[in-house]
Amino acid sequence: MNMDDGIRERLIAVSQQQMATIADACNRYPNIEMDVQLDKNSITDGDTVEAVVTINRPDIESEEELKLFASPAKAQYYPSQKEEQWWIVVGRPKLNKLYSIKKITNFKNVSQLQVKLNFLSKKEAHDEGS
Repeated sequence: MNMDDGIRERLIAVSQQQMATIADACNRYPNIEMDVQLDKNSITDGDTVEAVVTINRPDIESEEELKLFASPAKAQYYPSQKEEQWWIVVGRPKLNKLYSIKKITNFKNVSQLQVKLNFLSKKEAHDEGS
């Protein structure tokens, strides 16, 4: 939606109401950044690992902008109101391994959130020699 209004109106030939709906969905679309810090520099087989995951909305500059995410998510085909939710997943897709998973439901009223995930490290046969 970052384009001159005249160009946008020529490219997207829709009514003002439809354009408002599109703009609302674009403004609601999340821009999320994530950072992960591990509690240990060296992890050995069998250690309990604590990962501190920080997720934030870098484009939020005011409380007014944050209020947009406090409202229900846009989900026109969902049968009832849908709240924004996130999942943090720690795993190794190539090995089809899942180590930790956490559902985040309280990220709608804040621009940044820290979550701790604990999991047991396990050396896989694939890890030998790497």
